[in-house]
Amino acid sequence: MTRDTRIQTLLAGAALGMILADRDGRLIECDEVFARMIGHRPDELVGRALAEVAPAENMAEEDPLHRFFIGDGDSQQVEKRFFHRDGDLVWCRMTLLRVAQSNDDGGHVIGIVENVTDRKLAQKALRESERTLRGLVENLPDMVVVIGADWSIRFINRLPPGMDSTEVIGRSALEFLPPEEQPKLTEARRRMLETREVQTAEVVDNAGLSWMMRLVPFSDGIHNPDMLLICTDSTDRKAAAEAVWKEQESLRRMLELFERDRELIAFEIHDGFSQQLTGALFNFEAARQSGFLSGREIGGVFDRGMQLLRESIAEARRLVRGLRPPVLDAFGIVPAIEHLVEDHETAGGGRVEFTTLGLEQRLAHPLESALFRTVQETLNNARKHSRSDRIRIHLSQEAQHVRVEIRDWGVGFDPEKVGDEQYGLRGIRERARLLGGTARIESKPGDGTRIYVELPLLFSPQDRGERGA
Repeated sequence: MTRDTRIQTLLAGAALGMILADRDGRLIECDEVFARMIGHRPDELVGRALAEVAPAENMAEEDPLHRFFIGDGDSQQVEKRFFHRDGDLVWCRMTLLRVAQSNDDGGHVIGIVENVTDRKLAQKALRESERTLRGLVENLPDMVVVIGADWSIRFINRLPPGMDSTEVIGRSALEFLPPEEQPKLTEARRRMLETREVQTAEVVDNAGLSWMMRLVPFSDGIHNPDMLLICTDSTDRKAAAEAVWKEQESLRRMLELFERDRELIAFEIHDGFSQQLTGALFNFEAARQSGFLSGREIGGVFDRGMQLLRESIAEARRLVRGLRPPVLDAFGIVPAIEHLVEDHETAGGGRVEFTTLGLEQRLAHPLESALFRTVQETLNNARKHSRSDRIRIHLSQEAQHVRVEIRDWGVGFDPEKVGDEQYGLRGIRERARLLGGTARIESKPGDGTRIYVELPLLFSPQDRGERGA
């Protein structure tokens, strides 16, 4: 076996083809391996220029293959495409070597050719897959972070606002959390490494944003990171959950207030109204069983029963006025507050100065009830606790709000030390909140109390109809 034959055998075993071309790129010889790569027989290619079986760019002036043939270099490796007989393009890696010939001055070129089409297609598919995957990751609503074993950030799909990659990549992920939040993440990572299962942690970052983090075991085989962080911004969800919790707490407190009002009504009925009715009943029963009583004694017992009935009727009316006085339904908030002021002064609660400004139409029933209850609770507290001999109430209406301001000059108190059992103050705040308004209570020992309540303006349906007519 000659040396050339041995070389060809080795090339064939390695699926490598061989060509011999002149300085113009015309094939002088080619083996069957190269010919099969592009779907031809060797005799169909010998004598033809490479440019005839390759796209035009293969022989463009700036093309490395063309430059090698016309240049003076001794060797070159290039990757080029050739036409297959069936019309497909075949990628070939060509290792070119220039050899001198004694019978000419141009020399020949020997080429070792390898079919790399499958590798090229695989690389193209990989690039497309990577591009698709990167597009998916970069457009995820969540933040995806690859974390190294030392907590360093290796990759992040979206940067925090106002930062560039140099401020993030390579830094420790823990730096973005306050010290009190970092143990949550380190503990979740410990569990993840121990179980090799996904773990979660909810943390607040340095900017005050809340994040639900899922820690996923991960390794890319290069940097050997040990964790993938998938971070979901939970700030809005957490705020919504807190709002729901606050609403539930408010409803719970309102139910407590409602139950407290019912208890007070029950006590007043039991200690007043029902006792008076019971006394009247006893007197009438005594008058009925009057066999041992004189006519004058019977008349006295009867008169006493009648007096108790009158007192019970008055007590019933007082209870009704306390719940919702008829004057509020019939005439509105201003006469109703005037009625409260009159009752307060009659009960010895001190002088009350009541002024109004801008109230010309009836307000919506919920709004009138809230204002009425606010003034009622304030006057009750002033009478029971403040020992103020003077109270000022100012009720005013603006373009979009109605406001009541109540001031006394009593003993005052520390609002920070008022517990939840102070149902009156809680009721004022909760009623204002439920109507979309605000309530502010200012007081300090020895300086009296100031209460400011502002509510969105709502008119009664009757007045809205009249004003729209």
